[in-house]
Formats: sequence, structure tokens, C-alpha cells
Amino acid sequence: MRIKAIHIDGYGIFRDFSLEDLSPELNIFFGNNEAGKTTLMHFINCILFGFDRSTARDFHAPLKGGTHGGRLVLSTDSAGELVVKRHTDKRISAPPVVTTIGGTTLPETAFSVLLGNLSKQSYTQYFSFGLDELGGLAESELQSGLYSAGYTGRGRSLPEVEKVLEKKMGELWKPGGRKNRLKQLFSQLEALEVQIEELKQRPEEYARLQEELFEVEREISALETKVEELNRQRLHYQNLAELWPTWLELQEINLRVEQRSESAPDQSVITQYAEKITALYLGLDSFLELLSVYQGYKQELTGAVDRVNRSLEELGMNWSPEEALAFPTDIVTEQEIRRLAKELGQAEEEVRSKKEAVARQQEVVAERRKPVERLEEDLAESGEVETDLDPAAVKSLTLEAEELLQRQAGITADLALLEKEQEFLEREKAAQRQVQQGGGRFGAYLPWGAVLAGGLIALVAGLWPLALVFILGGLVGLWFVIGRGSRKENIAQMQSIQAKEAELLQRQESLEAERGKIAVRLGELAQVLPVEGEILDHRSLQEARDFLVKLEEAARLRRELKRARQDLADSESLLRQKEEELAEAQGLLAQKQAEWQSYLTRLGVSPLLDGEGVASFLSSVRAVQGEIRRQEEIRAKLVQAKSQLETTKSEVNRILTALGKTEVSEYSAVAEAVSRLREEVTSAQELQDLYTERERLVANIAVRMGLAEAKFGEVQRVYSGLDEAKIETERDKWQREYQGTTKHLDELKAQLGRIQERISALEVDDRLAALRLEYNLKLEEVQRGAREWAKYALIRYALDKAKERYEREKQPEVMAKASQYFERVTQGRYRRVVKPIDQEGIYVERANRERLNPEELSRGTVEELYLCLRLALAQKFSRDAEALPLIMDDILVNMDAERFKEACALIGQVAQEQQVLFFTCHRWVAEALQAEALDSRLIELAAGSLASGEPAQGELPFTG
Repeated sequence: MRIKAIHIDGYGIFRDFSLEDLSPELNIFFGNNEAGKTTLMHFINCILFGFDRSTARDFHAPLKGGTHGGRLVLSTDSAGELVVKRHTDKRISAPPVVTTIGGTTLPETAFSVLLGNLSKQSYTQYFSFGLDELGGLAESELQSGLYSAGYTGRGRSLPEVEKVLEKKMGELWKPGGRKNRLKQLFSQLEALEVQIEELKQRPEEYARLQEELFEVEREISALETKVEELNRQRLHYQNLAELWPTWLELQEINLRVEQRSESAPDQSVITQYAEKITALYLGLDSFLELLSVYQGYKQELTGAVDRVNRSLEELGMNWSPEEALAFPTDIVTEQEIRRLAKELGQAEEEVRSKKEAVARQQEVVAERRKPVERLEEDLAESGEVETDLDPAAVKSLTLEAEELLQRQAGITADLALLEKEQEFLEREKAAQRQVQQGGGRFGAYLPWGAVLAGGLIALVAGLWPLALVFILGGLVGLWFVIGRGSRKENIAQMQSIQAKEAELLQRQESLEAERGKIAVRLGELAQVLPVEGEILDHRSLQEARDFLVKLEEAARLRRELKRARQDLADSESLLRQKEEELAEAQGLLAQKQAEWQSYLTRLGVSPLLDGEGVASFLSSVRAVQGEIRRQEEIRAKLVQAKSQLETTKSEVNRILTALGKTEVSEYSAVAEAVSRLREEVTSAQELQDLYTERERLVANIAVRMGLAEAKFGEVQRVYSGLDEAKIETERDKWQREYQGTTKHLDELKAQLGRIQERISALEVDDRLAALRLEYNLKLEEVQRGAREWAKYALIRYALDKAKERYEREKQPEVMAKASQYFERVTQGRYRRVVKPIDQEGIYVERANRERLNPEELSRGTVEELYLCLRLALAQKFSRDAEALPLIMDDILVNMDAERFKEACALIGQVAQEQQVLFFTCHRWVAEALQAEALDSRLIELAAGSLASGEPAQGELPFTG
């Protein structure tokens, strides 16, 4: 996979940025700090693998505007050329839109397969990295990437296998260990041997146990009868003790009942009216409140009568209250008045609006008449261009002629460059012949040295294009001479030169043919366009352009005049329409005024009133009607309140009469009478409550003590002759005797259970055979465990031997390639990169086989080590999937001069197989890298754009 072009709509400091024709091998991005190098690197990562809003370092919101995102044009081996787009706004990331050149959209899963199903984290760790990432590799990725083949198969490393073996062997047997299976089995065998010996010597005790069983059962039966009687006595005195506070409370209540019965009123009469008296008492607050309201109504009614009389006088119509109530102020009348007033107002507003619209449209007509007159004058002054050609056709032919002349000039320049290349090839052929004829190296150097000197002279003279051709040709020639080897290599070089000559000749013929076709087409255009001459050149092209300007100006004036006339006609038509609308609105206004006056006359109101006047009159009538209605409402409430007060007073007098008391005559005396009646009811209810509580306590004691009748006298008989101390003494005595007897009974039952269990064991004891069988099974399990432990020990020994041979003979492919790279970069100081099969991490090995871990190396050497590992991993990845672009951000600055040179050469070598994008802020780094790659491109950035003079199209140096 190679990146052919980059287009950024908006990302960081970049906006509307395009870069095309990237080299398929090495691309060097050079620029000062803040030129946008790292931002461009992050942009490529985001388009391939998605944006991440959580990190500003990766997300890079557009600082100069534009849609956030862009696209890459990719060239792939399996899917051809693809365009990958991503844009994001509020989401964390956006899915890629991947299309082929034919317009087919690829699913996201297919694009992920092209990327080797890598995560963004893995790609930026191994394929797109800077100095921060170069200091190490994630161990989990190291295992899956650098050692993907594994050491033991199916993804399990040898250290894991060794740990499993150690665990298995330790579970079976380990000297000094506590929890291992064989040791536990030996302990179990010893215990089984002891149990077997005991069963062989079983005692003869069955008969003795049967006798003991009979005696214990007889004693238990006698004790159970005694325990039942003791428990009855214990519970009797326990109930007496627990009910003693209740008995004291019952005696007190009985005394209070006797005292109240002597002074209480006649319970039958007061009880008959108790509920009614209680209801009257609970409603006493309402009665007093109603009485207050009644008095307020009387005062309010007097005020309401005065207000109605004053309102009728203010209305000025000499109406009675009945006539005022009869005047229509309902919602229908009000809505009708509002409707007529609204329609009248709308008609007046419509007339005013139409008048204003007519005036505005008259101004528009006057304004649109001015451009018509002006354009007619301009068209008359400019004169008419007489031609049958359409301006669009003339413009199209003029643009075609301009492109043909530009292409003609380009072909002429290409032919001149081809001629120079042919001259260089002739010199190289002469040099090769001289070498083949034994002319010596010095003779081969002379012609190319002369070419290089000529280029330097042209450079001093200021002839830049010629100097560039001579210098590049001289350098290439010297490179060929210096780099040639044996005669066999010289013959191969001569054949390559001859093939290049044939290619140049073919290109020359193609360019000559294209130039002829362009000349013919220019002649045809000279006959069509109004120019002088048989073949169109730059001078006649300018004539065509001038003619096109006049032609387009005349056409423009005619188009604008046509539009202005049409606008004027439309405005005049619209003015007539608005004048007609004004006449209609004035007629409607006269009609609405007549309807308004007619309705007011029927209603009995002055027709001279406007809408606000009628609304004010209706409001006044409605206010008078409201006062009259409130007067009637107050009178009705007063009658209702008096009726309720009279009802309550009658009820109280009826009760007083029944109780033989004096009746009340005033409403104010009712409350005091009800309060006195309530006190008598309360006293009668308290006495009844004492009766009820006495019955409840008697029933409670009777139930707990098991009495036949629930009467006070029966309870008094039970407690006669007892006090609290005597009850406590008896309860404790029976409790102690009960507990002692129960404990003895439990001991006998436990003894009975043991005897029965032993008898049952003696009757069905077949454990001896079971123990012997278990002993044999355990012994067989010990033998199996010993064989299994021996198997694991043998596997462990074989793995130790295989590990030694693997480290000596079969390092993984990635590690082997990394070793070659690292040995080259360090100029032989370190010969191998090693991953011990039974250890974590990696080591480097010197020529004397001394091993060092990365922590013991200098920073520059560590960076060289991890660079070599990444390059080896990338090479292996490219054989299993698409070769992804390698992106590096100034990773060479910590290396010394010799290792820096070797690292540049290594990157140039890798770039021949896999595209490399290298970002640096050091010009000497960029130039050193460019010198090591045959097909490279140097791109200079400045503040989010290409530096001045940097072409967007690729300019590749001539390589011969």
C-alpha cells in the first residue's frame, strides 16, 4: 500500500491543503518547528484508523476553518487505487468512506482487512512513530508480532509451558511440600491400616447393651410423667406472678366504679341523647362561625342595596333593577359587537394598507424605469458586434487554443531535455567502451568530470536550468563509473544504456507526432476564429481574446436590458393590481360602516358610538347587573343561615326539655347550653369505660388461669390468701424442681441414643471389607501418580534440551532480520538480537557473545535497536498482508555520524520495498536521506502549507 496524494479540508493549521504524486519509495517532509510536520503525520494516522476526540494531540480541531478531515489516495496491490475519506464533527470518530477509481464503495471491514486488521494503537506503535515511541515496544505486541510463530505451537510460550509442568509436578510430589497428592495418599493409607486393625479386634458387647437399653427406657417413662406434673405447677405460679400487676389494677378500677356509681346521673336518659349531644358539641365551632356569618350578611345586605341604587343613578337610563337585568349583555351580544367592530377596524386598516402599497409600488415603477433608459443608451453607444458565432463557442475555442499552445511549448521543452539525455547516454557509452577496451578508470572519469565542471561554470554564470542538467548528468555519470565492477557488470550496464536509448527514441517520436497534431488543430482554429494568419499563435490568440471580450459585453448589455424591461413591465402590472385592490377595500369599508350603525340602532344604543364606546357602555351595564345579582345572593344566604341557626336552636331545646331543663331563646345562649350537656355526657361515658376495663381485666385473668367463669368474685377467690412474695417463692421452688428433673431426663435420652446407635453398628458392621477395598484403590492411585510425575519430569528434561538447540539454531524470522539490520547500523559492534525462550524481554549480543538488556545500552543505541526491530516487523507484515506506509518523525537525531549514515542507508533500502514518509526539521537529515534513495521526493512545509517554490506535483531528479 502506498499513499499517492493527500488532501486536507481542515485539520490543525492545515486548510484546503493538497499534495499529489508522492514517491512510492521515500518522501522527506522538511520544515522548521510549527510548520505542520507532526500534524500532517497525525492526519494520515486519523484518515487510516479514525479520529479520537479524547486527545487533542490526535484530534487537531481545524484552527483555520474548513470541514474537519480530508482524504488520502492509496495505491494497493490487491484492490487497486482507492480514495479514503473521513470527516468528523461531534462524534469521537467517523467511519471511513472508501471508494475505488470506478466509484465502488468498499465496506469498512474490507478496508480493515487491507490494513491487516491492525488497531490504531498497534499502527502508531510499529509503523508510525517518533522519538517518544522509539524508546521501547509494548511487551504484549512484541510477543504477537516479533514472535508470532511461537515456540511451543498454538500461541503458548515456553515459559508458560514450564510453569505448567512445575505446577503439575508440584501438585503430585514436592519434597517438603504440604499440599501434594502423593503425600496425602500416603497419609490416607496409614489411617486405613489403623482402622482395619481395630475392626479385626471387635468386642463382644451386644448382650450387655440390650440390658442397659431396657433399664434406661423404664426410667425415662417414669421421669416423663413427673416432668408433666411439675410443669403444670410451675406454669400455674408463673401465671399468678405475671398477672399480679393486672390483679392490682383490677382492684383499683373496681374501687373507682363503686365511688362513681353513687354520684352519677341517670345513665339511661343521658345515654339516649349522648350521640346527639356529642354531634352538637362537635359542630359548635361551625354554629358560632355561622352565627358570625349571619350577622355579617345582615350588614352586607344593607350596603349592597345602597350600591345598586347609586349604580342605577350613574347609568343615567332611568332603569329599575329589573330593567337593568333585562338588558342583553350575554356572550352572544358581546361577540357580535366585537365581530362588527373588528370587521369595521379591519376594513379601515385594509384601506390604509392598500393606499400605502399603491404609493410604494409607484415608487418601484419609477426606479425600474431608470435602468431601462440607461441600458438603452449604453447599448446604442457600444454598437453591435456583427458575427454568427456564439460567445460560449468562441470562449471554448479560445481556451482550447490556449491549452494547445501551452502543450506545444511543453513538448518543445521535453524534446530539448531528451536531446540532453541522449548526449549524456552517448558519453556514458563511450566511457563504457573505453573501460571494456582497457582504457582504465581514469579515462572513464575524465568526460564526466568535464561535464560536472561545465555545470559549475554555468551555475556561476547564472544559467540555472543548464547548470542543473550538466551537474546531474556529471554526478550520474561519475556514479556509474565509480559503481561499476567487473567486465560482466560493464556489459550489463552497456545493455541498460542501449535500452534507455531505445526508450528515449520512442519518447522523441511520440512527442514529434503529438506536436504535429497540435499544429494541424491550431490551423483549423485560425480558420474558425476571427483572427489573421493561417496558424494560430500567441499574437492571434490575443486578438481572439479581445474579440471575445467585445462579444460578451454586447451580449451582457442585451441580457440586462431584457431583464430590466421585464422587471419594469412586471412592476407596472403589479401597480394596476394594487390600485384595483384599493378600490375593493374602500367598497368593503362602506358596507361595514352601514352594518355597524344598523346593529346599534336595533340594540337601543347611540349609533354614533364606536367600538370602544359600546364596549364601555356594556361594561357599565354588566357592572350594575353584577351588583344586583350580588344583592340577591346575599339575601338568599342570609335566609339560609337563619334557617340553619333556627334548626340547631330547636334541637338543643328539645334535648333540654327531655332532661327537664329550661329552654334557650337567643342564638347566643345555644353554645353555653351545649357545653353543659357535653360535660354530663363525658361523665357518663367515663363510668361506662371503667365498667368495660374491669370486664376486660377479669376476662384476661380468667383465660390465663383457666377459670370456668369470667367474674370478679371468681378471680378474687383465686388470689385469696396470696401475696407477691409468696407467689414468687412457690414459682421458684417448682421451677428448680422442673429444671433438675428435665436435665436428668435429657441425659437418659442421650444415653439411650448412644446405646441404640452402638447396637445398630454392631448389627450391620461391614466396614472391614469396605476399608480393605478403599486401601487397594488408594494404593493403585499412588502408583498412577508416580507414573504421571515421571512423565512430567521426562517432558521437562526434553524441553530443556530443545530450548538450548532452538536458541542456538532457530531464532524467529523477525529476530533474524532485526539482527542483520542492527549489526549493519552498529557497524558490527553487536551481532545478534536475541529473545531467550524462557525469559521475558529481548537482549543484544556482542561479537564476544556477551548479552546485554536494553537498559544497559545508551539512548542512541536503544533507539537504533527498536528502529531495527520495527523495520524487521514491517518487512514480515508486508509479506503476510499489504505493505503499509512507514511514517517516521525525526528519529535519527540522537545517533553519531557513522551510525546515522548507516541508518539512512538502511531506511533507503527499506523504502525500495515499502513506502517511507520521513518528517524532520533538520535540512542535513533531509539531504542525507535523499542521497541514499534512488526514487525520493523532498517536500518543504511552512506554517501549514507548501513552502514558497515547492511544487504540488512531484519533481523527481534525473537518474539516468
